[in-house]
Amino acid sequence: MNSIAAAARAHMRKMEVRIEEQTALIAKLTADGRDVAEPTRTLTMLRKALEEMRFQLDRLMPAMRPRVNHRPSPEPKLERLRDIIARNVAG
Repeated sequence: MNSIAAAARAHMRKMEVRIEEQTALIAKLTADGRDVAEPTRTLTMLRKALEEMRFQLDRLMPAMRPRVNHRPSPEPKLERLRDIIARNVAG
């Protein structure tokens, strides 16, 4: 499955580059005062396709997802307070 995931990710990266190129094209056409309706539709389609690819890859390869720590990390102030207390108790 790793080769499949790698190929899918490579394809998604190509889609991201294509989206960047399409966005740049729209900016150029807008600056030139030209119609951007069709390029905008294309950009919308590309974004939706990429979103769908990500969704499908996530469904097909749940083991590839990063593990999520469901315990919230303590707030930085609380963590700092614990460090101060630990130093004072030890010292």
